[in-house]
Amino acid sequence: MAYFSIPILIYYLIRKAKNKLPFKKVFWLFLLFILACGLTHVMDALVFWLPAYRVSAMVLFATAIVSWMAVIGLYRIVPDALKLKSPSMLEEIIAKRTQQLEQSNESLLKSNLQLQAANLANEKLIRQKDEFLSIASHELKTPVTSLKGYAELLSAMHGDGNKELSYLNDKMQLQITKLTVLIKDLLDVTRVQEGGLVYNKASMNLTEALKEII
Repeated sequence: MAYFSIPILIYYLIRKAKNKLPFKKVFWLFLLFILACGLTHVMDALVFWLPAYRVSAMVLFATAIVSWMAVIGLYRIVPDALKLKSPSMLEEIIAKRTQQLEQSNESLLKSNLQLQAANLANEKLIRQKDEFLSIASHELKTPVTSLKGYAELLSAMHGDGNKELSYLNDKMQLQITKLTVLIKDLLDVTRVQEGGLVYNKASMNLTEALKEII
């Protein structure tokens, strides 16, 4: 009964484990092996009353075949079985991997904090630069406007009768205009970064521009 109960338990294990059970074929071979061994014991008991020696010999022969099949199957899976990890080894591996992940996570958090601090410092510097450009541009507009007014007043008072003075006044007006454009460019830089720059397209005389540069 024990010989026949063990195969039933192995079969139940195979059915319940489904694809989770490693080396399923070997379990089937052991099921057949133990079942064959049980049959040989049954035949040994029957031989006392029935002289069925040939049947007993056939059962023994079948048992031998199944036994060698189990041996070969077991021999083939030994290398793979040795690679399997025990529960304690798996727990140790999991603990080690968990520790590595925690260290990596701490490193990432540290790097993230450093990056956030660098971004905040960079944003602060950008704001300071924008504030400086905005303040500088507005502060420069006031004296430039005054210079332009004085230059126009000087031209109105003395520029008509004095060619040299008129020439110098024109040059001064030109430089004041350039300075005004530079100040406007500074303001445009701030507007570009704020996303509020408006392009004013206009035609230009390239010859005149080249003459002025020369």
